[in-house]
Amino acid sequence: MAAAGIKVPMIAGRGLGFTGGTIDKLESIPGFNSSPSLKSI
Repeated sequence: MAAAGIKVPMIAGRGLGFTGGTIDKLESIPGFNSSPSLKSI
């Protein structure tokens, strides 16, 4: 779908043990929004 230009949301984990999940790492970036509105997607 992404190859056809259709936006596809990423599904990732949060709080997965000692190292944290992907969402935890992305949220450490200043200004990163892990919960965009449907309109912005």
